[in-house]
Amino acid sequence: MKTRIADTALLVDYDDKSGTCFPDGMNTGQGYCPKHKKRRFGRKKVAFQLKRRSSIETLDSYARKYDVDGDGVLDDVEIAMMKRDKEGRGHLTNEDIYNIVADQLNAKHDVNNLRKAIAGLVCFVFILALSNLGTSMASAILSKETHADQDSGTLTIISTGETLGVQSAGETIELAPLPNDVRRSRRNLVLEELEGDRQGRHAHRLLSKKKSGSSCKKSDTTCTGKIIFDSGKISQKDAETIKSKCDGSKTLNMKRVFEDGTSDSNVLCKPGSSVIEKKGKNKRSNVRKSRGEDRKNIMITTEGKSTNFACNGSDCFVSGTSLLQSIGEPCDVLHGDDDCEEGLVCEVEDRSDVTGVCLSRSDLGKPWYVSSEAQICVQDCEVGPNCGGRAQDYNELFATPELCCGTMLSYMNFRVCIPDWNAL
Repeated sequence: MKTRIADTALLVDYDDKSGTCFPDGMNTGQGYCPKHKKRRFGRKKVAFQLKRRSSIETLDSYARKYDVDGDGVLDDVEIAMMKRDKEGRGHLTNEDIYNIVADQLNAKHDVNNLRKAIAGLVCFVFILALSNLGTSMASAILSKETHADQDSGTLTIISTGETLGVQSAGETIELAPLPNDVRRSRRNLVLEELEGDRQGRHAHRLLSKKKSGSSCKKSDTTCTGKIIFDSGKISQKDAETIKSKCDGSKTLNMKRVFEDGTSDSNVLCKPGSSVIEKKGKNKRSNVRKSRGEDRKNIMITTEGKSTNFACNGSDCFVSGTSLLQSIGEPCDVLHGDDDCEEGLVCEVEDRSDVTGVCLSRSDLGKPWYVSSEAQICVQDCEVGPNCGGRAQDYNELFATPELCCGTMLSYMNFRVCIPDWNAL
């Protein structure tokens, strides 16, 4: 774009008070504006002033000094040179030229930096494209050789049928506690089913392992270990989900929350765990018949510890050695020793507490239980004022007579609840 030289004079000083002022030597009919009246901050744009100067045709002597090619008009380069002449001398000084060269060098430096940045970005995009291509090829190859099970989340090699080991964060399943009356009813049901065959292959008996590590067999008369009773329940739908997840490579934990808010988690299954499902059968018990045809037992074994889900079509009652608490771990005192491992019993520091810890029987002395014949609380011993003989595997053991009487025979006076309270 080129601009008439007469118009370029409008790029210089302008005085808001006295009107337009032009450089000395320009005959515009507007008069002469002394140099000391010029104001640097009063510049106006050509586009605005052209409306007032559209009739100017004379050649400005000041602007003519920058008309290098002498064609009467200023191109963009000539206008840029004139703008550099801020003092209106009609020529550029060494300082002006120095500033121009400095600006050009800085611009060149910026261009070089921009080129480097663009080159780096191009290299990064190229590497990213190669990475995506390699990932896509690996995924395509892997998808041909493996099969993903959506239910269990496992990867299986198609050619060999082997399960690939994958690492995943453990999922936690919360076990709903049983109300005391429901727990008591379930406990009596287990004892009723075991009554006719004390050494039978009942699920709650099979959960107890012999010292040798093998499970109880029907012909084994020495398998009289601890009977495992229900610790809580979940819906059968959740149990089916757990079964599908535990039949692969995922890690699941079972969380129990006690009445005072104390919680404890145990590993339910992880890679390598075994899952066995058995359909229930309607036998002679009327209770069993009422459960319907959807009865089943799901047993999960992990590192020698088992968890059993006894399902009745809507809910599954959960029990197992994986839920038994070790020494020092929390337990419910209303459950006697049912929450603790064999040889431990639940004890509390304050009699008003409902959540205690599992402690060794040897540290607490002889535990107490309810004699089925006398219906009073007696000690687990043969000789003594309050001894009632050795406790059976189905007896609930309590650390103190107060816990035994308060939990099992709360309707009786304490002095009547035990044989000889004076011997305490």
